[in-house]
Amino acid sequence: MSSDCPDDAPPSRSFPPVAVQWRELAVLLALIVPPMVLGILARPPSGMFATLALATVVRDLALVALIRYFLWRNGEPRTQIGWHLERLGRELGWGLLLFAPLFFGSAALRGVLQSLGMRTAPLPTFFLPAERGPGAVLLALTLVAVVAVAEETLFRGYLLLRIEGLTGSPTAASASTPTGSG
Repeated sequence: MSSDCPDDAPPSRSFPPVAVQWRELAVLLALIVPPMVLGILARPPSGMFATLALATVVRDLALVALIRYFLWRNGEPRTQIGWHLERLGRELGWGLLLFAPLFFGSAALRGVLQSLGMRTAPLPTFFLPAERGPGAVLLALTLVAVVAVAEETLFRGYLLLRIEGLTGSPTAASASTPTGSG
């Protein structure tokens, strides 16, 4: 950011040609929409946690690599999709610090609601590993970390960037994403 730009002003962005943006967007949507639809329609058989987790990790890492390649090919900095490595340690620290209270707090809230006679959504047992050894726990933690980074990169980073480039409007980009925020 230049010194004459106020702190609250958005950084200036440079975008590749519109045809390139449309091609990249079409490729990514072709790769992410069918698995999303199948995930909604199909229920995986029980005992498939390891297979599904590994497949998801590989798919999400491949999508992030593809996004990184698109940025590299277009000469766009990684910061345009929100990758600020200098803040990585601080953000990981906050995530680790907040994980336990939020995880156990949500479990406690679920218990309180059930004790009050309220119905809560059942936990999806088909994703819980049948084996609860250290390998399954490590795989589950890896899955959570990779999915979180991939979804933030894809939906809050790359798709927002491309929609803004195609519409010329950051507002249109943030209004058109699943989260509705930027």
